[in-house]
Amino acid sequence: MILPGVVASQQPLLIPSVVSFEWNPADASAGVTVSGGDLTATTVSGTGYRGVRGIGPFTSGIHHVVMNVGTRASNFSFGVANISGFLDNFGGVNNDSVGYYQNGQVFYASGVADNTGIYTVASGNNSPEMEFDAGSKTVRFRNSSSGSYGISINIAAMIGAIYLFWSTDTTGNDITIVPPP
Repeated sequence: MILPGVVASQQPLLIPSVVSFEWNPADASAGVTVSGGDLTATTVSGTGYRGVRGIGPFTSGIHHVVMNVGTRASNFSFGVANISGFLDNFGGVNNDSVGYYQNGQVFYASGVADNTGIYTVASGNNSPEMEFDAGSKTVRFRNSSSGSYGISINIAAMIGAIYLFWSTDTTGNDITIVPPP
């Protein structure tokens, strides 16, 4: 579906049907709490990276997820990870996760996969977005205020079921999944 009045680089891959995205409190690091109907993840204690995966995996289709960054005191990443993706490390540390960072970089397989920097995120005023295509195993990100998507990143080396993922290294950071309209 093409949205009228929206330039090609800002078009989503698909306007999805209503899909429930939630964090899985049973699949969270120590020091991470899940609240608000399982939509908000917050680091409340600990040191080093801590994270959480979403409920049920993305098994088919194209999924569009919008996040609301509440407090961002320091590093965070969100994206997708398989069940082997480390909750205690940054997204993109290996082939098991891909992570979008507040500075606009996207990491995958221990390296920078997209360094366009078009979608930096500050506390409370930006909503990073992700589109994941389970069929082609590609993911792309944007900041809703910048409009343009970054490049599509091929994550075919990520084996197994793919889940929503968030991690941070700072106590007090929080991120909320914005429910689809």
